[in-house]
Order: sequence, then C-alpha cells, then structure tokens
Amino acid sequence: MIASLVRQRLPQLTHLTQVRPGELRFLLDDALVLGWNTVARAREAALAPAHKELLRKNEGIRGIHRGKRCWILGNGPSLKDHDLLALRDEEVFVVNRFIHHPDADKIHPSFYVVIDPKFGAGHWGHDFVEEVEKRLPDVWVFTGYDGWKFLGEKQILQRHRRFVVHPNQLFHFGYPFEIDLTHGIPGSDNVTKTAVSIAVWMGFTEINLLGIDGNGLLLSENSHFYGHVPQPADQLELERSLASAAMSMRSWRALPDWLAKRGVRLVSRNSKSVLTALPYEPFSVPGL
Repeated sequence: MIASLVRQRLPQLTHLTQVRPGELRFLLDDALVLGWNTVARAREAALAPAHKELLRKNEGIRGIHRGKRCWILGNGPSLKDHDLLALRDEEVFVVNRFIHHPDADKIHPSFYVVIDPKFGAGHWGHDFVEEVEKRLPDVWVFTGYDGWKFLGEKQILQRHRRFVVHPNQLFHFGYPFEIDLTHGIPGSDNVTKTAVSIAVWMGFTEINLLGIDGNGLLLSENSHFYGHVPQPADQLELERSLASAAMSMRSWRALPDWLAKRGVRLVSRNSKSVLTALPYEPFSVPGL
C-alpha cells in the first residue's frame, strides 16, 4: 500500500533531484500517516461490542442528503465578521463550543459535532452542553464513544438524536480509503474534518467552510470567536503543537482533490483563513 502511495505522488519521478525542497520529508510523513491509519483500522476489531453497534447504526443516515449543500462552521475569530443569520435555512454543522455564539439558536444548526477526547474525559465540563440542550432542542449530536458515555453519565442530551463516530485516522495525500461512518474515519486531528466526513457520508455534494482560520497558534489574542484557548505551556508542547498544525494544514490541502474525485465540491468562504490552498469564494448564500 505504501508503494502505491509513492506511485500516486511521484508518477514522473526519475531521480530525487526532481523533488522540491522539503517535499521528500512530506512524502515520508504521508507514508508514515498511511501506516498509522492502516494500524488504526486494524485495531477497530478490538472495539467494544457496544461501540461497534453504535457505529453500525450510522448506516441509517447514509446518503440522506444526497446532492445537497451544507456549511461547516469552525470557531475561529473570523466568524464574527459574517452575518450568520443568512444560514437560517441551510444545513449547518457546528462544532465544540459554538453554542457560545449569540446567534446559535437563531440559525438553528442541523448538526453538532464534539469529538475531542478532553470532552469525553470530562475536562471541558458540561455547562456548554447543557446550553445546547436548552437552546438547540432539534440538533443532531455527533460524539466519540467516550463522549457518548459522558453524556449518558451526566444525563444530558438524552432526548436528542445522538450518533457515535470514530475519528481514528488522518487525511493525507493519496488517502486510499472511502468514508464509512460504520467504521473509523479521518478527522482525528480536527473536529471540522470529522464534520467533513459526516457530510460526505450523508451525501452532501457541496461543502462550504466558514470560521476555519487555521492560525490559532499564531494569534497573540483571541484564537476563537469566544476567546482564547490555553497556549502551549512550554517549548516542547509548542513544538508538538506546531508539528501537528503543519500536518493538519497539509491534510486540508490534500482534501479538495480527494473530494472532487468523489463528486464533492469543497469551498472555503473565509477570506482570513491561512488555508489558502482551499478553493475560495466570498461568503454568500446562493439563492438569497
């Protein structure tokens, strides 16, 4: 499989001098990520039976929005620059602490995704989830298995439609697998990429991104529209965060082509995003 990846990435390569500076390192990263993804998929056999059963239930939402468009909202500070009320009649994915946005209930998002392990472990608390319960009574909620158990223990969102996803992989150039929500999916580095996987599974063929700035580590002030998350505590943590951010940016760059080959159009609507490799169009809602 790794040999196949190399052939995809270097179809005309005859000697190493044809590789752009730094590209060889990135190709090695892609091969390592492919190996990591392959192991992650194999380890799914050891998931708890209850976990597997919840994943199998995702078959019921496969293709239910085939041919439609959707919006995925990150929580970057640029979100404050846009009138989100224009999205009131759209299919909208929101993530993590989006409920802090003053227009959260006015735009009535369809899907809410929270997959961070810190949420499932209880480190984020549950105050914002209680706000979701009160203000978004009809939103569909997607969490990891740990988040599912956390919500059950706290008896929160029990009347909502809830789904379990298993983001155990990373996108990379040459990603060879198909999205299947009944098994593991890419998105382990970023909740909005998990939302992309969910949207693909549901059949959306146009995915619009807003509020995904990609520069949280570079900001000295607010990294989110609602404030700043804790910065790395020391240099080692900063180095790890920078390496992870670089891989995440690279996977965003790989995504448009992977999606286009599957009939899905990915569009960034954020003029302030550092993810300039994504196809960009100004923020507007077609048809309005």
